[in-house]
Amino acid sequence: MPGKTRHQSPAVNAFIDIMGPRHVLTSARATAPYAKGNRFGGGNVLAVLRPGSLVDMWRALQVCVDNDLIVIPQSANTGLTGGSGPGAQDYDRPIVIISTLRINQIYLINDAHEAICLAGSTLYELDEALAPFHREPHSVIGSSSIGASVIGGIANNSGGSQIRKGPAFTKHAIFARVNEAGRLELVNHLGVELGDDPAHILDKLQRGDWDPAKVTPAPEDTTETEYGEQVRKIVDSPARYNANSDYLYEASGSAGKLMVFAVRTRTFPKEEGATTFYVGTNSPVELEDLRRAILTSDMPLPISGEYMGRPSFDLAEKYGKDTFVSIKHAGSREQIRLFALKNWANGVFAKLPFFGETVADTIAQNAFGLLPQQLPKRMLEYRDRFEHHLLLVVSAEEKNRMGAFLDDFFAEAAHQGDYFVCSADEAQSA
Repeated sequence: MPGKTRHQSPAVNAFIDIMGPRHVLTSARATAPYAKGNRFGGGNVLAVLRPGSLVDMWRALQVCVDNDLIVIPQSANTGLTGGSGPGAQDYDRPIVIISTLRINQIYLINDAHEAICLAGSTLYELDEALAPFHREPHSVIGSSSIGASVIGGIANNSGGSQIRKGPAFTKHAIFARVNEAGRLELVNHLGVELGDDPAHILDKLQRGDWDPAKVTPAPEDTTETEYGEQVRKIVDSPARYNANSDYLYEASGSAGKLMVFAVRTRTFPKEEGATTFYVGTNSPVELEDLRRAILTSDMPLPISGEYMGRPSFDLAEKYGKDTFVSIKHAGSREQIRLFALKNWANGVFAKLPFFGETVADTIAQNAFGLLPQQLPKRMLEYRDRFEHHLLLVVSAEEKNRMGAFLDDFFAEAAHQGDYFVCSADEAQSA
């Protein structure tokens, strides 16, 4: 908007009219915690909006469309891949970030077999809501996002480590899109009857005001999805890959191309007493052999599997102690607050002479570096012995069977790896 300051922008004035000046951030200092990623990425934005209602979110989005602004939806901004904010790109229009954290309502439906999660709700909050019902969400902490939002996981098909459940996916969502005529429209595919007018729909949704009799039934209640059939396929092409069209449906896999106001996602019976096996080897071929052996066996699939190489282990041990300690002892909810505080501090230091943009990170890493070793002894021993590491989590009833399977596998002369069964503390640390 040539010749105009941010405060003279008609769009900014419209945003202020919608949600008040307190929740329309325009200064570089105020927007920095939202516009800069936790590891990389960042750029200038016209404004950061913090709507407190779905209706305000809808109205602000309409202003963005009317003014041809780029919109980046954002929840906790704890992602480690730079996708939560503007990157180092040559954008052709001003950018607005819509932060959804204030809109975090969760409604459990169909005897808690499903949940309707609004725009800013997190996996941690969903996990807490489900705990009294002995149920759990698709996952609790992402491999590339700490304190992840429910919608963020679905929009990015998160869940690469989830063997039974597969990527986060739903066909039930309520979202906004720009149609072929260039007009903003609201699409309600939530499976809940809420009316026709967008503002009326979104207001009722946020208040949880609907007739339970007009909610479509929940799917069959299982600890897995049909993804197990997909991942068991031993074929020349990968069975699991990004942008698999089988898992792209409206909000699912939309990756910011839609503005998602809420999703309806299934929940799962809580896995009580799950066991973690820590596998080490010096040969990636051996891990491939193990993967194929498990997938072609008649055993139930593991709950999850996560690979880590020695360099990643070393980096996490040296530079991730602050994150490790805070998550282990405070949980991902507090991690969101700590990330926000660290980003704010980095913004303050960046304005001072002789300081850079990562001073707070350096201080945190050095301070936590004074703590004694936090990782369990056996994990450190495996780091020294093996270059490649695999964490397999299985249900309690499969513990003995998986142990016997791994004994037989590593007893073969061609296999030189080893494994151990994690204690509760080792499993949490891993």
